[in-house]
Amino acid sequence: MTAAINSAAATSITVANADFLAQQSLPTLASGYYFVVQVDGEQMAVTGLTLAAGNTATLTVTRALNATTATTHAANASVFLVSDQRTFVSGFNDPAKVSMGSFQGTGSLLIVTTNSDAVVHAGTSLRDAITTANTDAAAGRSDLIVFASNVDGQTITLTQGTLALTGVGGTITINGGAQITVSGGNSVSDFSVAVGANVAINGLTITGASSSVNGGGIKNAGTLSVTNSTLTGNTAVGGGAHRKHRHADDRRLQHDGQLSNL
Repeated sequence: MTAAINSAAATSITVANADFLAQQSLPTLASGYYFVVQVDGEQMAVTGLTLAAGNTATLTVTRALNATTATTHAANASVFLVSDQRTFVSGFNDPAKVSMGSFQGTGSLLIVTTNSDAVVHAGTSLRDAITTANTDAAAGRSDLIVFASNVDGQTITLTQGTLALTGVGGTITINGGAQITVSGGNSVSDFSVAVGANVAINGLTITGASSSVNGGGIKNAGTLSVTNSTLTGNTAVGGGAHRKHRHADDRRLQHDGQLSNL
């Protein structure tokens, strides 16, 4: 399959030579499920699929998945499935039609619809989404957390403590699309990553964190990738800008696990 993508912000792409998808008789993806494709070096979550005449398909995508970077792609760029995705989609309208091993399994697209972190709130909060993703990861599922357009440009101020990413097994990906700010309200760390957890954060501003120990913005003891994100205005006792016990600008990060892209 091939595609040309002229904008790094495009969320709908047309794929040519889509015989592979057409041969599987795949209907539109069921709500809440996705699979992953790669174009050049960028990975994308496909959350919608419409087959069309002329051996083409229109894919609705969430860009810059798994710590890759959204960019433009020249004409005839190759589009392919990312390895074996048995940890991804089983949510087709007719799962019996899905015969290729690369699609069998589950993985959820979790959409945050409110910037509230209150105990009582309408919609799905970031904390709600992380709670679900932790449970899914422990069951071997790899969830993607994104944000509805009504949350774009808003700040999520934490009122119930640090957002703890604890699920071990699957990967938890949070993609803010460079639109979302998470603040600790100058009272708590923004995120913590547990031992054994695998987390990718993309397109977030992480700020307003405060910790009485090393690491304000993110405390990492697992495997963490941070891309296209800003860590600023965070503090911690004992060397707030703490990275492998070294100071590093205003990156309020303490980690004892594996880290990439920071």
